[in-house]
Formats: sequence, structure tokens, C-alpha cells
Amino acid sequence: MASRILYPPIIASSLPAFVVSDSTLRVPISFSKFNNPEDFKNAQVTIVKKDTGMSVVNTADDIPNNRFRATGIILNVPVQQSVINGKLETYIEIKESDLKSKVLDNTQNNSQVPQTSQWHQGWVPGWYYKIQIRLSSETYEEGDIGQQSWLTLNASKFSEWSTVCILKAIGDITINVTSFGCTYETNSSETVSGSGSSMTFVGNYSCGDTTEFLNNYRVKIFNYPRSAGDAPLDDSGYIYNTNTSTNEFNYSFRINPEAGTTQYVVELEYNTINGFNEIIDINYSLVFRRLTPLNVNMIILENDDLGILKGISSLGEEEDEGRVAIKLYNGSDEPFTGNIAIRRASSRTKFEIWEDIKIFQIKNQIIDSLPVWYDYTIESGVWYKYGIQAINNENERSRLVTLNPIIRNFSFSYLLGENNQQLKLMFNNEMGNFSRQIMDSHIDTIGGKYPVFSRNASTDYKIFPVNGLITFYMDEKNTFTNKKIIYNGNEIAELYKNYNEENDITQYDYIYEREFRNLVSDFLYDGKPKLFKSPTEGNILVRISDVSMSPHQELNRIIYNFDSQAYEIADSTIDNYKKYNLLDLPEISSL
Repeated sequence: MASRILYPPIIASSLPAFVVSDSTLRVPISFSKFNNPEDFKNAQVTIVKKDTGMSVVNTADDIPNNRFRATGIILNVPVQQSVINGKLETYIEIKESDLKSKVLDNTQNNSQVPQTSQWHQGWVPGWYYKIQIRLSSETYEEGDIGQQSWLTLNASKFSEWSTVCILKAIGDITINVTSFGCTYETNSSETVSGSGSSMTFVGNYSCGDTTEFLNNYRVKIFNYPRSAGDAPLDDSGYIYNTNTSTNEFNYSFRINPEAGTTQYVVELEYNTINGFNEIIDINYSLVFRRLTPLNVNMIILENDDLGILKGISSLGEEEDEGRVAIKLYNGSDEPFTGNIAIRRASSRTKFEIWEDIKIFQIKNQIIDSLPVWYDYTIESGVWYKYGIQAINNENERSRLVTLNPIIRNFSFSYLLGENNQQLKLMFNNEMGNFSRQIMDSHIDTIGGKYPVFSRNASTDYKIFPVNGLITFYMDEKNTFTNKKIIYNGNEIAELYKNYNEENDITQYDYIYEREFRNLVSDFLYDGKPKLFKSPTEGNILVRISDVSMSPHQELNRIIYNFDSQAYEIADSTIDNYKKYNLLDLPEISSL
């Protein structure tokens, strides 16, 4: 019969995976508010293999350490308290010697020789374990009556068993950072350091338990030496592993180092699928080799002294269309081969974070013959700096040549989709409401005058209407489509053009309005992420839903209005623009 004084300890239903080479496992616990520390002397622990339910406790007693285990219950386990990361924690420790597990001997691979089961002391990588704990107000002493008899005699002095806690043992982990030329292993006491010529963090994770895959990772870079409280120069945020067969790291730092040798501290945090977490610092010596200076200029309106963009773009057009025109130019007839990166920094990061927004892969082409490229992902009222540099497949770069900051203030709202397809909301675009979805709930308490509020801190996204008039007149610069696309080629487009001229159809082109509207409908209904841009709300990554269309009867249904709801789906960042195919950056290869 369990004690009426002692209540079972409180334990998590699962713990993060742990590396078996750690000699001791620390299991955090807490107590019922009805128990005081003086109510008990120690804890008792059982451990079983999850899939079989069989005990894995080493039944040989550890008398020097006052640990008795003959019954399969570990007796006299101390309850300890320590300040960990500034917080007082209560826990018990399970030693490697507390376990003795029967494992299959796989060394005998001859089919004529049967495999044998052998005893293995300690945790087994790949196994899941179930742990339960109870508190005891008595301590078992050597020389007492047998342990089973003692347990029976003192049953009223033990608490009930806690709920079950499940955890997984995993093998040692190795981190290879190939771009830095360094390797790290769990429980290594050596300082990790490396060097290289690239600002790309490339490597891989491997584990002695091959089923324990990498779940996500995060890298930060700091100036060297690093002091407490220093802000990172760049932070990747959490990047999720999409290929468990390779478990790779791949992130390009968004800073612009000078040529020569520079010291940094790179912090890597990684998490496995079963919650093993580790943070390591790598002292990184960057020997930044510059590629040959790029003899190519980047032309935008603000530095177009030669009039390269004359007749192609103007400030009024760029603010009407929500974009910036960029032209590569070197004034030479010599063919060029190489990769050219266009980078961008904004006033939102104080022009410190530089990100690739376009990679030109050029093979034996004349630079001046390349078409103008438009940056549609800019935000109204934000200052931008653009830069240009050569880049190779090892992410080595030439000196970044930057331009003075520029700004664009939009005239309309827009929806940007894949392949720079942009729908300008030029007519009847109104916004009657704009809300942020926050999960708040309130509870009216018995006897309380005021309610108690609680909030799901993670939920926070915007919801707003997107609407407007659909007519091909909203697409003056063909940023959404053109007649060649709608009519499946120049030949049929020419037939319609001639037909309209012969029949004096200029304003009321029912056929083109219908086909244009159908394309807009497909765009709104396709379920793909869009970038909503406006001078009043800024840039918001959204998913369009609840689309409806209504014709204008007074114009014989030649034009329609549409209504829809936009739901924010992610932060408006360059990384997310790439993720949702709003920016297309090819893999850099040797040309």
C-alpha cells in the first residue's frame, strides 16, 4: 500500500534523446505542492525497454555507491538540486552501470552460425526506454532483510509510481563542416576551429544511431572574439532538413567581408528528430579570396548617366508597376562567361545584411545583349542598396560593388506570383477591414469579478480582403500577361488584331476581356502563395482564399469585380520569397 503522505513525483511524458557515451542521464522531476522535501529521503527507479516491456536494470548491487538493484528496482537514488542555466532544477541521475541489456550479437554473419544474445552494460543506441520514479521516506541499508522483503514491509512508505517517461538512446554524433575543413564529435573537449575561403556553411551530420536523423539547424556568425550579449552579424533562423539520407547543412552568410584574413565565431545549433539539442562554437578563420574584379556594371535609373534605360523604364513607371529595372552593361562586344550575382540590402537591416536576389548564368554571351531584369520583391517606402559581384560554384566572390541607396513609393497595390507574374490592383481596390489573428481565450472564474485571459503565444497572422476590378486595362505594361500568351502565339494574336482593326473594335474587346479574366481567375484560384504589396500595408506573404466574382450588368458583363480573403502565411523575407518561388535563384555551377 502506497504512502498517504507521499505523492508521486511529476515527470515529463518524454525527454530529448541522449548520447549513450554520456555516463550519466539526468532526469528532471518536480514535486506535488502537497509534498515538502523533508517528507522523503530518496527515489526509486524502474527502467524497461519500450517495445518489449522487459526490465533492463542491472540486478547486480553497487554497494560502494549505496545503489541496490537486485529486484529490478534501483533503490536509494538521491534527489538532487542544482542551478542550471540560472534556474534551480530538481533531478535524479541514472548511471550507465544501472543498466544491463541483452542485445543481439551481429558479429556472426555466417548463416551456419546462429546469432547469440549477449549482455551489454549501459544504454543501447537506437533503443527507446520507459522510466518510472517513486519517492521513498526510507533508505535501504546493506545487511537489512532481503530487498524484496524490505520493499513489501515498507510499501506504505513509498509514493505511487510516476507517469511513464519515454526517451531514446542514440550513438555519438559527428559534425563535419566541409567548407571550414573541421570536424566536431559529441563530448569532445577540444576547441573547434577551421578556415576556408567561402562564406558558405556547408557540411553534414551523422549519428551512430542511423535512425536518428537531423531535424533542423541554425547558424549564427559573430565577430571574434565573441563577448556575452554580442548580436550576431547574421542569423539563419531554423532551417529544416529535407533530405534525411544526407543530413546536410547548407547556408550562405549574408555579410560582406573585406579581402584578407578575418576571424569569426560561428555558432551551430542543431536538433535531431527525437529532440537531442546541442550548440557548438567554431572559431573560423576566413581567408577570403577575391575573384578577379568584375568588369560589368549594374545600371539602375539613379546611375544611368549613359541613358541605357531610356525608353525602357522611368521612375514614374517603376512606382506605377512596383519594381526596379536592372540592366547589366559593359560596353563591349566581347562574349562573357561566368556567374554574376545581384545582391540587395535594405534600411530594415541598416544595410548590413546582403542577400542574393538574382544569379545571371552567362555562357559566351555579350553582356549588353542581356534583357533588363526587374526586381518585383521591393517594398514601398523602404531604402535599398544594390550590389554586383562575380561568384563561382564554391561561393567565392569578387569585390562587391555597391550603389547608393534608392527608394520607390508605389502608386497601387499588387499581387505577385511565380515567374514575376504580377497583377496590378489598379481599379476599385478597397480594404474595409484588416485584422491580426491572435488566439486569445478568457475564463470566468467562480467568485471572480473579472475574467482570466490566456493566449497562444505562437499564433499571430494577418487577415484582410483583396479585391478589385478585372480588366485588361489594369495590365498596361503586361506584367501579368500579354496577347501572345493568351492567344497561344503571335499568329493567332495577329488574327485577332486584324479582326479588331477591320471591325473598329478599340475599347470594348469582349474576347480579350474574357480571356484576360479567365487567366486572372486561374491566378487567384491556384492556391499558390502570393506576395501582396501596397504603399499602405507593405509586403505580406499571403494565400488567397474565398474568391468570388461578380459581373457589371450595366456594361453587359464585359468586366467583373472580384473579392477574396488574404491570409498571411510567412514572414516577408528573401528566404521565403525563394521558398515560395517568387524569386528564382539557380544552383551555381561551373560554366
